[in-house]
Amino acid sequence: MLSTLGCAKKEETPTPTPVSTGLSTGSYKLDTQALTCQARATTSTFTNGSITREYVNVELFTIPVPASGEQRLLLTYSRTSPSAPYQFSEATLFEKNTVTLSGGFTGTSGAVTANADGSFSGTFAAKDAGKIPAAYQEITAGSFSRARP
Repeated sequence: MLSTLGCAKKEETPTPTPVSTGLSTGSYKLDTQALTCQARATTSTFTNGSITREYVNVELFTIPVPASGEQRLLLTYSRTSPSAPYQFSEATLFEKNTVTLSGGFTGTSGAVTANADGSFSGTFAAKDAGKIPAAYQEITAGSFSRARP
């Protein structure tokens, strides 16, 4: 007969294995500065009489957060019917919750695609039209993947 006196069995809690759903990531160049971002997407619908417009808003949060404070780029894509592709219509850059660069772009281009998992992926580029004072002149080489709420 074996004695277990003085011995205590240590109960070990298993470490959970994280489930990878893919990261919502993005990147773009602001003038000549390359930025890496965390991406988040939201959708909305606006109806006025017989006109319905669907929107996808993508927020790109610069990571790591710059020493000057939070930097966030808001992209707006819209379409007028469920069968039409989304068109890139506006970009707004926020730094420390202040609008730095907003609307008034020429050469705005980009597209967004809805993925089977409910996320969005896309591309974008924009150039300041010079209608407002702007700290930056252009946004180039923009892309994001798997953006979700």
